[in-house]
This record gives sequence, structure tokens and C-alpha cells, in this order.
Amino acid sequence: MKPWIAAESGASCGVMGVEPEIRATARHQPSRATRRVIMIAGRDPKDEPGGGHSSYVRAHARAAIRAGYEPHLFCIGNGKGEEEYSYGVVHRAPPNRHAVRQSEIRHHALPLARSILSRAELLSGATAIHGFGVWTYAATLIAADFPTSLRRVMSMYTVYEVERHAQYLALGRRRLTPQGVTERARWRSVRREVTALEGDAIAWSDVVVVNYASLRDLVVQVHPIAAPKISIAPYGPESAFLEDPDPRIGGVFGHRPAILSIALQRPKKGGEVLLEALRILRDRGQDFRAAMVGGGEMLPRLRRLARRFGLDDFVEFPGIVPDVRPWLAACDLYVQPSIREESGSMALLEAMQFGRPVICSAVDGMIEDVRDGIDGVLVPPSDPIALANAIGDLLDDPERRRRIGSAARARFEATFDADRFAASLAQLYEGAPPPTPPPPPRTRR
Repeated sequence: MKPWIAAESGASCGVMGVEPEIRATARHQPSRATRRVIMIAGRDPKDEPGGGHSSYVRAHARAAIRAGYEPHLFCIGNGKGEEEYSYGVVHRAPPNRHAVRQSEIRHHALPLARSILSRAELLSGATAIHGFGVWTYAATLIAADFPTSLRRVMSMYTVYEVERHAQYLALGRRRLTPQGVTERARWRSVRREVTALEGDAIAWSDVVVVNYASLRDLVVQVHPIAAPKISIAPYGPESAFLEDPDPRIGGVFGHRPAILSIALQRPKKGGEVLLEALRILRDRGQDFRAAMVGGGEMLPRLRRLARRFGLDDFVEFPGIVPDVRPWLAACDLYVQPSIREESGSMALLEAMQFGRPVICSAVDGMIEDVRDGIDGVLVPPSDPIALANAIGDLLDDPERRRRIGSAARARFEATFDADRFAASLAQLYEGAPPPTPPPPPRTRR
């Protein structure tokens, strides 16, 4: 053990400054009958109920359970130091004054590492330690204390420097605005302070897992050390492990043709492109009702833009909702207008799971998920006219919507279902490479 960790890791000195009432909480006793996996989640999985990082982590935890493992998720968060959920046992290190995001990993890595070391009995019987993104760096601080048999897995759904740069570039002409200056500063800060730590996490790992060939290429471009370690593995959204919602709680759109888009509204998600497309459709006389579900820093701007376009009677912004599935059950088509994704879109996969015809930008992992004209429609990114045409064509053709939606559901079941995800994860934990079938051929309409 490194001495600067050992000095503060004993019970007598209050590990990580845990409050007495949290220290007194009854600990979950590890099962002798199941294999265990240690997951470094970073953010508290319960604090982000919708999509994003936490949904990605929870989906992997549920897949681990399906595969016969007992997941223990370590994070920074408020609440009890240890709680059990349907997706595993969450172990929390108390937050400090720094925001809990990957750009602040320098300030959170040590508390996470101490939290893991404080549960040495979990480490001794674990099969694997599985980090997510830059949060994996915490494991490098205590690598010498891991059993040599422990499989070291790192999942990446983006390259953090590339993701921050994409947010900046997506602003287009607004790069010289205060928002643009802020995004540029965030990108430069990540490149300066976080990219090297991301590389350290990759160097520590036995295997680096991505879900798309497009992301594999980005990872190797920024971190050449990843090339011999990288593995493309199947995955799926958390909804693959959940029961379908009661159809009676649908109907959130009324009786007009319903368009849905779900995203954490940031510059690269293309919300402005979608509003431009909806204005075009309205001006053409198309009847519809659209919902742009999700929070995010761009939400106030999108609401103002919709008012300026005169779309108040056509578009609603419900913000963050507790469950997106009723919205998916009620919509007629789903739109993902992203300018950049690096990987794919979990919300897009959920729409396919619900058998909804999907329209998405032909970028990054989404072109690996959607076969154009078969189980979805691909459009050029940042092209509101092409997007409006694709939406209008599907709204005017119910039979084509039905056919594409059915194909989308079949595609989901063949590629992203829970059992396939769980089997792939088990192979990664046990040291065998997962199956990586070649991407499907691109078929145009």
C-alpha cells in the first residue's frame, strides 16, 4: 500500500472523513455464492435517473447481475455511505467542494481509492474491477493493493478531450460568444489536466472496452497505448433489463402525430437543428406535436428559440422526467439530431427497443446501429432541411413507419438485448474476448 494512502485508510482515523451516522450504517455482507465485481462509477448512480453516464453504469451493473455477479459500485455522493439497489450495492465517499464530474477527477480520485481500500474484503474475493471513463484513474492509485488475479477492465463511451472539443465546435458561429469562450476553456482544461490521467487509466487496464468501431479509432488516435488492449463489445440500454411500462400511462402527446427526442441538451446534441426542422415542417402545413425531453445547459436557449420560431403550439420541453418509457410508448417517431456522439445514443436504442421508427444523424456510432432505410433513417448532421424532409416523409406514410419500427425492434433484439450484453460482460471479466461481429452493410433506401 502506498504510504500516503495507508496513513489515512485505517478505521481509527475515520476513512475519508465519513460522518459517524454513515460509519454506523450496517454494511452489506458479500455473498459467498456469487462472484463479485468492483465498479468505479464516479458519479452516484442514483443522482442521474435519466440517460448519460449513470444510465450507462447502471446498465452494466444490471448486466453483471444477469451474468451471475454481485456488483459493488463506488462513487462520490451524498446519502448513506452504503445502500443496496436493484442494480447492486452503492458505496459512497462523501463529496468535497469540487463538482462531481470527470473534469474534476484529480480531486475525487483519492477519496474513491480510499473508499475501495476500506472494503478490502470485497477486493479479495472479486473477479474484476471495472472502471468507467476517466473515473478509472482512481484504481491506478492503489493498483499495487489489488490481487494479481483481479481482471482490470475500463469502459469508454467517449474520449473526454474529444467530447469537450465537440461541444465547443458544435456552437458554430457562437464560438466567440461568452458560451463559446467557456466551452473553449473547458476543452483546453481537459486537454491539459485530464487527458494524461485518462491515459494512465488505459495503461493500468488489461482491456479497454468500447462499443463502436468509430470510438475505437478515436481512442487509439488520442491514446496509441490502447491499440493492443481495445475490444469492441456489445451493450444495451438499462431499459433492456426493465419491464415495459403499463401502456395505459402513455398518451402524453394527445391525438396529434407525435415526434420525440431525448437528450441532455448540450451544443453537440443538435437541439437547434431539430427546432429549425420543426419550423420548416410547420411552415409546410404539417400537423404534429413534438417533445424534447431532458435537461441540460442549452434548455433555456432552446425554449427561447422555440418561442421566437412561433412553435409554442407544436413543441414542449418537459425537462427531466422520471421515466422516458411512457414518452417512447406514446410517440409515432423518434429523432436524434446529434452533431456528434463519439459513441452511439442510449436513447436511440431505447426507441428501437420500443419499436419506434428512428431518424438520426449519420455520425459516429449511430451509423453502426441504424441501417438506413431498413430499421431507421440516416440524415446528414446539421442539416435542418434534410431532417425536415425525413420527418415529413415518415409522418405522411404510416405503413412505412410501421415497417421501419418493426425492423428497429428486431434489430434491437438481435444486437442489444440483455442476455447478449450479460454474456459479453462475463467473457470480459473472465479474460476471454467478447464476440465482435462485423458491422452490418449500409443499405440505402
